[in-house]
Amino acid sequence: MDRPSVLLLGHSFVHGTLQHLSHSSSPSPRALARHFRLSNLISHLHMYGIRGAKITDPEFTLPAQLLNQYNPTYAILDFGTNDLVMGTDPLNIAVTLYDIANILRDQYNISRVVICSIIPRYSALRNLTPARFSALAHQANHFLKTMCDGDPNIFYHVHPGFWSTHYCAWSRDGVHPNTTAGRKLYLRSVRKAVFRILPKHYPA
Repeated sequence: MDRPSVLLLGHSFVHGTLQHLSHSSSPSPRALARHFRLSNLISHLHMYGIRGAKITDPEFTLPAQLLNQYNPTYAILDFGTNDLVMGTDPLNIAVTLYDIANILRDQYNISRVVICSIIPRYSALRNLTPARFSALAHQANHFLKTMCDGDPNIFYHVHPGFWSTHYCAWSRDGVHPNTTAGRKLYLRSVRKAVFRILPKHYPA
């Protein structure tokens, strides 16, 4: 049985993680699968991060050329935090994410999609306080979970550890998981998202 491939598509969390892993040269998708300790389950892990991405921006587009080139089996979406900061309604964000997941399935033949939760944010909040941002993030995450519940092909994934740990442990800037502990948290969460997306009884 051929092993599937996975595309992790998101905002600066994905971009920053890939930059951190790249060092002097960009790792191949096969090397990324090995780095995440997934090479016994998937053949390739593609990562594509767009800094500052806002999915509700009318100019936002999916990377069609990349999707057609990689032809991934599964996809993981990690967006939403920048949309919340811009004042976008949490329901609008959730619906847009769910719509993107369906576009990936219907137009790019991706069989399963995982949508990641929005994590807390403590700086670069424009007119929001950290408490208000957290409340809005909880709303968006609730809407996402509700929409994904019962869908056999679109799943909701909670990034574990970011709400229960003080942000100084996982972020240097109050936004990104960019401390040593934060990078480990994020890599571990992406790995769990891949396990979430694999069909039950998937052969190792």
